[in-house]
Amino acid sequence: MPHDTCWPATRAPRYSLLFVLPLLLAYETLAFVLTHDAYAGVRNGADGLLKSAFVWLGGRNGVLWFGGALIGAGTILVVRDFRRAGGVTPRCFLGMAAESVDYALAFGSVTGLLTSALLRAAPMAAGMAGAFDLPTQLMISLGAGIYEELLFLTIG
Repeated sequence: MPHDTCWPATRAPRYSLLFVLPLLLAYETLAFVLTHDAYAGVRNGADGLLKSAFVWLGGRNGVLWFGGALIGAGTILVVRDFRRAGGVTPRCFLGMAAESVDYALAFGSVTGLLTSALLRAAPMAAGMAGAFDLPTQLMISLGAGIYEELLFLTIG
């Protein structure tokens, strides 16, 4: 599939949602492993905002409802897109990965320094001792890319 065909195709759910799925799973797994709780503990702010509405409606089970809604909506979008446009081209995923690496290298140093400074200051501002460890910083960073976009999609 030539570049001019991959570029518009990767905007479709079958590409974008499947591409981000490993990041979502890594974030949720890290968050649960680090806190042993599906809701409490350190989380990305957008994650907390989105899930809090479901917790308000369904108590602690609201997090399960949120996960079900997220997975269900994503599955519906991907299946519908597969039916309309067919399969995926692995080369397009490679292009998406290369583009992601390019952006990470271009903007990563600046945002990494700013995030590191904020994450060092955040525990102290919240009355917590010390800075977040590397796994917690990684988990928060993974969640930012996913839940902030989901939040903007929801309110936009």
